Amino acid sequence: EISKPKYVGVVGTIGQYVHGNQPSHHVAYLYNYAGKPWKTQEIVRKVMDELYRTGPGGLCGNEDMGSLSSWYVLSAMGFYPVCPGQNIYVIGTPL
Repeated sequence: EISKPKYVGVVGTIGQYVHGNQPSHHVAYLYNYAGKPWKTQEIVRKVMDELYRTGPGGLCGNEDMGSLSSWYVLSAMGFYPVCPGQNIYVIGTPL
């Protein structure tokens, strides 16, 4: 069993996945490359459902020039650019 992170200031966590740390936003989509797209869909939906809310304080970390919002918008549409700078998008789970 993997325990929850024990670091002070860690926000937006699900297990060892830290959505509040923008460089890890693509990690939820890597199951697509392992031949298990249903795991990508499961994790992406869990992040959208548990780590985003409406109203003040609805983001699970520092917005960093729109990174959290853009992750949500792209994920809600059902695709995501895992490797920035390339015109390649992977499929997720649209709302």
